[in-house]
Amino acid sequence: DCESSVFLHVRRDPRDVAVSTCFHVREADSLKLLEDCVRARFPTIAVWTAARCHVISSSPRGRFVDVVYERMLAQPEVNIAAIADILHLPCSQEQARLIAEETNADSL
Repeated sequence: DCESSVFLHVRRDPRDVAVSTCFHVREADSLKLLEDCVRARFPTIAVWTAARCHVISSSPRGRFVDVVYERMLAQPEVNIAAIADILHLPCSQEQARLIAEETNADSL
Protein backbone atom coordinates (compact mmCIF):
# COMPACT_ATOMS: atom_id res chain seq x y z
CA ASP A 1 0.00 0.00 0.00
CA CYS A 2 1.70 3.19 -1.19
CA GLU A 3 -0.32 5.36 1.20
CA SER A 4 1.50 3.94 4.22
CA SER A 5 4.82 3.05 2.59
CA VAL A 6 8.14 4.36 3.78
CA PHE A 7 10.80 4.83 1.13
CA LEU A 8 14.42 4.27 2.11
CA HIS A 9 16.85 6.10 -0.15
CA VAL A 10 20.57 5.47 0.28
CA ARG A 11 22.60 8.15 -1.44
CA ARG A 12 26.27 8.48 -2.02
CA ASP A 13 28.32 11.59 -2.72
CA PRO A 14 27.75 12.04 -6.47
CA ARG A 15 31.41 12.85 -7.04
CA ASP A 16 32.33 9.44 -5.62
CA VAL A 17 29.71 7.81 -7.84
CA ALA A 18 31.24 9.43 -10.93
CA VAL A 19 34.77 8.34 -10.03
CA SER A 20 33.58 4.82 -9.21
CA THR A 21 31.61 4.57 -12.44
CA CYS A 22 34.57 5.69 -14.52
CA PHE A 23 36.86 3.29 -12.75
CA HIS A 24 34.54 0.31 -13.07
CA VAL A 25 33.65 0.82 -16.72
CA ARG A 26 37.36 1.00 -17.42
CA GLU A 27 37.04 4.23 -19.35
CA ALA A 28 39.96 5.65 -17.43
CA ASP A 29 43.32 3.99 -17.92
CA SER A 30 45.16 7.08 -16.74
CA LEU A 31 44.54 10.00 -14.41
CA LYS A 32 43.89 12.34 -17.35
CA LEU A 33 41.27 9.98 -18.77
CA LEU A 34 39.72 9.59 -15.32
CA GLU A 35 39.40 13.37 -14.99
CA ASP A 36 37.79 13.60 -18.44
CA CYS A 37 35.41 10.75 -17.68
CA VAL A 38 34.30 12.31 -14.38
CA ARG A 39 33.92 15.75 -15.97
CA ALA A 40 31.73 14.23 -18.71
CA ARG A 41 29.36 12.89 -16.04
CA PHE A 42 28.78 16.24 -14.28
CA PRO A 43 25.62 17.11 -16.29
CA THR A 44 24.04 13.75 -15.39
CA ILE A 45 25.03 14.21 -11.76
CA ALA A 46 23.41 17.66 -11.71
CA VAL A 47 20.13 16.35 -13.17
CA TRP A 48 20.04 13.39 -10.79
CA THR A 49 20.80 15.60 -7.78
CA ALA A 50 18.02 18.04 -8.73
CA ALA A 51 15.53 15.19 -9.22
CA ARG A 52 16.47 13.66 -5.87
CA CYS A 53 16.05 17.00 -4.10
CA HIS A 54 12.60 17.43 -5.68
CA VAL A 55 11.46 13.97 -4.56
CA ILE A 56 12.75 14.49 -1.04
CA SER A 57 11.23 17.96 -0.67
CA SER A 58 7.84 16.90 -2.03
CA SER A 59 7.55 13.70 0.02
CA PRO A 60 5.40 13.67 3.16
CA ARG A 61 7.53 14.03 6.27
CA GLY A 62 8.55 10.67 7.70
CA ARG A 63 7.70 8.70 4.54
CA PHE A 64 10.96 9.26 2.68
CA VAL A 65 14.11 8.38 4.57
CA ASP A 66 17.35 9.71 3.13
CA VAL A 67 20.42 7.79 4.29
CA VAL A 68 23.85 9.16 3.42
CA TYR A 69 26.12 6.28 2.43
CA GLU A 70 29.26 7.87 3.86
CA ARG A 71 27.56 8.37 7.24
CA MET A 72 26.35 4.78 7.14
CA LEU A 73 29.95 3.63 6.69
CA ALA A 74 31.17 5.88 9.48
CA GLN A 75 28.51 4.84 12.02
CA PRO A 76 26.74 1.72 10.78
CA GLU A 77 25.20 0.65 14.08
CA VAL A 78 23.71 4.08 14.79
CA ASN A 79 22.24 4.28 11.30
CA ILE A 80 20.89 0.71 11.34
CA ALA A 81 19.11 1.42 14.63
CA ALA A 82 17.71 4.69 13.24
CA ILE A 83 16.39 2.96 10.11
CA ALA A 84 14.79 0.21 12.19
CA ASP A 85 13.14 2.85 14.36
CA ILE A 86 11.74 4.71 11.34
CA LEU A 87 10.38 1.42 10.00
CA HIS A 88 8.91 0.59 13.42
CA LEU A 89 11.04 -2.54 13.71
CA PRO A 90 12.57 -3.67 16.98
CA CYS A 91 16.36 -3.54 16.94
CA SER A 92 18.57 -3.88 19.98
CA GLN A 93 22.13 -2.54 20.07
CA GLU A 94 23.34 -6.13 19.74
CA GLN A 95 21.17 -6.70 16.67
CA ALA A 96 22.42 -3.48 15.09
CA ARG A 97 26.00 -4.55 15.79
CA LEU A 98 25.42 -7.98 14.21
CA ILE A 99 23.74 -6.48 11.15
CA ALA A 100 26.62 -4.04 10.71
CA GLU A 101 29.14 -6.83 11.11
CA GLU A 102 27.43 -9.17 8.65
CA THR A 103 26.78 -6.55 5.96
CA ASN A 104 30.08 -4.70 5.77
CA ALA A 105 32.10 -4.88 2.56
CA ASP A 106 34.66 -7.22 4.09
CA SER A 107 32.09 -9.90 4.89
CA LEU A 108 30.18 -9.82 1.60
